[in-house]
Amino acid sequence: MDVPERQQVKPLVWDIAKDSHMALVGGPASGATEALELAVQELAAHPAECHFYLLDAAGSVPAAAGHARTGALVGLHELRRAVRVLERLNQELVNRLSGPGCAGVPLVVVISGWGSWVSAFRSGPLAWAEDLVQDLIRDGGRAGITVLLSGERELVTARFSGSLPNRIFFPTGSNEDTRIAWPKMPSTAALKGRGVAFGSISGGTAAVCQVYEAGQESSGSNGIGPEGGAPCSTHPFRVEPLPALVSVADLLIGPEDRDLPGTEADKVHMLIGVGGDELDIVSLRVPAGGVFAILGGAFSGKTNVLHALRLLNPSADRWVWPEDGMDPEDFWKRTLARAKAGRLPKSAVLLADDADVLPAGALRDLAEVHAMGHTAVVTANYSPLLLQRVPLVMEARASGTGMLLCPRSTMEGDLFGVRFEVEPNAPAGRGVLIARGRSSSIQVAWAGRK
Repeated sequence: MDVPERQQVKPLVWDIAKDSHMALVGGPASGATEALELAVQELAAHPAECHFYLLDAAGSVPAAAGHARTGALVGLHELRRAVRVLERLNQELVNRLSGPGCAGVPLVVVISGWGSWVSAFRSGPLAWAEDLVQDLIRDGGRAGITVLLSGERELVTARFSGSLPNRIFFPTGSNEDTRIAWPKMPSTAALKGRGVAFGSISGGTAAVCQVYEAGQESSGSNGIGPEGGAPCSTHPFRVEPLPALVSVADLLIGPEDRDLPGTEADKVHMLIGVGGDELDIVSLRVPAGGVFAILGGAFSGKTNVLHALRLLNPSADRWVWPEDGMDPEDFWKRTLARAKAGRLPKSAVLLADDADVLPAGALRDLAEVHAMGHTAVVTANYSPLLLQRVPLVMEARASGTGMLLCPRSTMEGDLFGVRFEVEPNAPAGRGVLIARGRSSSIQVAWAGRK
């Protein structure tokens, strides 16, 4: 169907507050991807502020990464971070629905290439992430959260497809097999960007439309780069990727700008690295007089953790550890003698590296010093015999406090009874922090020592 005469053309306007979610269905040559880019571009330039969270499998909006209104832009290679974004958005959804008035800046969740995302989710242990998208679509409209998706057959056959109030189908480049699940539509010319709209954006009837190309002058858009678009009055909450390297100096500079951990009378707090969606400083919280176990293989950064603890938490009499070159058996024997003589401060924290290979005498003396009320931090390799070799680890297991460095299998969390997502090719210092039976990813600060 040819485009009607100009005087008969009606503008096709998508108002996220009034129209809610929208799906753009079509192949690479249809113009659906460009339509998504244009929609994001127009929203970024609109005076009414909204914040973006983009799962961009198709590479449709790379420039959005630097925009002030963007809280996260995730590619297909960051699958676990993409799930973190969806989890954080669902948390925001619950907060808004449970709060008075569901107030908050409108959020727009942009998912390009839905077929690629759903295939990636279903190919591993993250298949449940598809339910997070369904929750956002089902309840997001009441909380000011709008979902914009692009895709092909997988989008039309998705479980939530019937809940999408607005859909634009772009038939150019498609075949009969691709369109088998499409609704009946009027015929259209085979032009890029030519589509058929359904839903409130088209007045409730099927309407043939021609979508502008992204970047084309349409409503005065200034683009979507860092300098383009309308100003941002409030900062969006962010979901950042963990850095591959963070130094001790990075954590020590400007601590007043970070969320430092609080204090608890019965806990020992020790700064160690960064973690969380917005890369806040993370501390180890160990029961006073308890044991914190750090498990990791070769080149995972176990020894560095102990160096970082001392540098990030300086104290003249806090740390007790054998210096390089010292005989560990002799050191812990002398430390036990100091403790029995009352010359070891109660605040002292015992550091034992590679506890699983210490001589039996050294382990016995270390355990006896710990039994006198001193907190201990021990590192060891993963092993099914670890509890028999280092009984101190049993106490860390009982309190549910520890860290797994660069784990290669979920079985390595069995000691603490937790499950987590294994990160392939994790950098040294990447850890799973375990506290109160829950796990979270962190990056331990690099102390600059080999």
